[in-house]
Amino acid sequence: MIAGEVNSEGVTHFPYARHERVVDDFVRIAYDLDLVIPFNWSEWTEGDRLVSNPHTNFNDLDLITLVKLITALIRSDKYSGGTVVGAVQNGIILKILRAIDSKI
Repeated sequence: MIAGEVNSEGVTHFPYARHERVVDDFVRIAYDLDLVIPFNWSEWTEGDRLVSNPHTNFNDLDLITLVKLITALIRSDKYSGGTVVGAVQNGIILKILRAIDSKI
């Protein structure tokens, strides 16, 4: 996360997340592989519950739910910068991808 900075005119810019190239590549590949699907992700409360529960066993989830999780994380990153970076850092993305891999 990049802290808010003040420019030469005294205007403070809000903090923002700076993505590493690997995160940008992941997002692009997720779209290319159709891992980002159309659904009402912003109203899907189950996704928040699943990713915030440290006991979630992603291998127990069906493929549609796993793809919905990828979609929700990527789409929410647009409105809450750093969502994907956080999910990479805490291992959620890797757990979801491994669970997807075990089902295909």
